[in-house]
Amino acid sequence: MYRTLVADDDFLVRSYLKTLDSWEKAGYEIVDDAEDGEEAYGFLQKEKIDVLVTDLTMPVMDGIELIRKIREENRDIYIIVLSCHGKISPADREAQRKKSGTGTDEKADPSGKSRSEVLFF
Repeated sequence: MYRTLVADDDFLVRSYLKTLDSWEKAGYEIVDDAEDGEEAYGFLQKEKIDVLVTDLTMPVMDGIELIRKIREENRDIYIIVLSCHGKISPADREAQRKKSGTGTDEKADPSGKSRSEVLFF
C-alpha cells in the first residue's frame, strides 16, 4: 500500500477524498489529512509518506511552498496537486511548476523510479 497524505483547507474535500474506496482498490492508504501546508509538512517530518495529495491555496503555508520545501529536501514522494478553482491554464501550470521547483507534470508511476513529477488536477 502507498501511504498517502491529503492536505486541503476545505474540510469537505478532505472528508470526501478520505471516504473514496477507490484508494484502497488502487493500492493506496490514506494515513492522515492536514488542513494546511504547515500541518502537512509537520506530518511529513514524522512519518514516511509515499504520496501527497495537496491543494494549492491554503492558509499558513500554501501548496506551492509545501512542494518547494519537499523538493529542497529531495524527498522521495509523489505529489498530486488538486485545485477546486476551475481549470488551470497551461501558463498557470508552468508558473506553478517553476515556483515549486519542479519541471514536469508527467503522469507518475508508483512502480517507477522517479518521484520528481508533480501532477496537477
